[in-house]
Amino acid sequence: MIIDDRLILSRDGGYTLTTVLGRTIQLAEKAFGKRDLHYTILGFHFTGRDSGISFFEDPYTVLIRLGTNCLYDLELACYQLAHETVHLLSPVKSELVTVLEEGVATRFGCDFMLNHSHNLGWPILGSRWSSTSDQAYNRAMFAADRLLRIDQDAISSLRQIQPAISCMNPEMIHSRFPDLSLNDAAELCEPFPEWKEKLSSGRA
Repeated sequence: MIIDDRLILSRDGGYTLTTVLGRTIQLAEKAFGKRDLHYTILGFHFTGRDSGISFFEDPYTVLIRLGTNCLYDLELACYQLAHETVHLLSPVKSELVTVLEEGVATRFGCDFMLNHSHNLGWPILGSRWSSTSDQAYNRAMFAADRLLRIDQDAISSLRQIQPAISCMNPEMIHSRFPDLSLNDAAELCEPFPEWKEKLSSGRA
């Protein structure tokens, strides 16, 4: 077996991207509730496509895609793993992922880099991971923050009613957290790809 030393993150070899994924799963489950165990996680691979998750051969087997640029930017690889971990909790096809799920994933990824990267022996990463380079993902994160500021455990609470984050509806969110307006709840439940397109065209 060939081990690429670019995947070894700490000098003693104790941290690899695989062990980082294990850690992000633990942290995500603590923050947002247990993942759906009907799904098998195969691991991750590097691809020229955008990062994300793919369903492999059947709808209950998932694989994380990392961009090939992650081979040369291990901080970015760790961020993408943390981000995609949230999508592993209750996987859905990419066109169905909502603003809420994408926003929570972005927040979790940024927080992981800011608060846990020191475990890898890295210095504090500072402002690079206070947000991302993609403004649509940042906007989704700030939209999700409106709910998380009301209750940091909002996602785990809502998942007791509807386990799939992207299947939550505005009425359910607003009923559980009435301090969040129904309009804000409705925005969180929009499909992210369509919402992103509205942003880019100036319609949002």
